[in-house]
Amino acid sequence: MATSRKFGKQFSLNEIIEELAQNGDDDIPESITIMPPENCNAEVMDEDSGDEELVSLQNLLGSQLRATAEVQYGNSCDDW
Repeated sequence: MATSRKFGKQFSLNEIIEELAQNGDDDIPESITIMPPENCNAEVMDEDSGDEELVSLQNLLGSQLRATAEVQYGNSCDDW
């Protein structure tokens, strides 16, 4: 199970995106790891509406936004 060092508990990708948007450019994570959504083996039922050539937050599926995610910040002793 994924936990976030910044937030101290599990969050969905959407919750992490909202928190990072509120913080602005003050604390930029090194990476965000997105766990597979609960329906990762199911047929995709919701379609993204964004450009397929441009990867952005606006063209993620709802199941991806609800998936558990983990924020990684640099220079952590956990990385070794």
